[in-house]
Amino acid sequence: NPEDVIEDGLYRLCDVYKAGGGYDKLPNIISKRLGFNIDEYRKQFVVQLQGCVMRCPYCYVTPDGINSTPVLKSTEELVNSYLKTGVNIFHLMGGSPALYIREWSSLIDKLLSVKSSTVFHSDLLLQESYYDKETVDSISNPHAVYAISIKGCDNASYIKNTNTSLNEEMMLHNLNIIENSSLAYYFTFTGMDESQIKRFCKDFKLRNLENSFKIDLVMYDALKTNDVFNRNSK
Repeated sequence: NPEDVIEDGLYRLCDVYKAGGGYDKLPNIISKRLGFNIDEYRKQFVVQLQGCVMRCPYCYVTPDGINSTPVLKSTEELVNSYLKTGVNIFHLMGGSPALYIREWSSLIDKLLSVKSSTVFHSDLLLQESYYDKETVDSISNPHAVYAISIKGCDNASYIKNTNTSLNEEMMLHNLNIIENSSLAYYFTFTGMDESQIKRFCKDFKLRNLENSFKIDLVMYDALKTNDVFNRNSK
């Protein structure tokens, strides 16, 4: 929505109750998992990061948005822009925001040092790289919650849903690191039916499904509309 875009398109504000409410579960999850007042966490400051390890045909972000030359901002600049909005959720979106996971800890510390009511939120695909315990422990915080985005139950469904192969070894490694940490997380299952979700949970031995839910595909086809993507996909 153009009226939600701020600072010449660098960021946007997301009001999950603007159209009647309820479609974004994050405020409820923050309330249940972190114990915060839901009325204070209905709006988000959203930063769209460059880069993605997947090529989902249903993505709403165009290749120009994912792969163009980024506008570089310091932690201080990001925090100052966030503070101007008056909202309480700082949301890093992608693409694949966890490509930058090693930078999150210092950002979280800075955010909380200037606004103690902040909740940091971002997404993990478990396919960006092999996570390490030190990094995951560093982003575990009582004011942070993470969505783990699962997009298939096996390699065939990952290829269908994301145009990329599933690295099962990386998936298992990263799940093990996360499940043995204090990270507050929930799963989202995109484009998967109930049988596929059950299969994934069984095969990868998921232990904690609190607040997890499935997401039906909305076919924006943003990637298909770009000639650069079409040429690079062939």
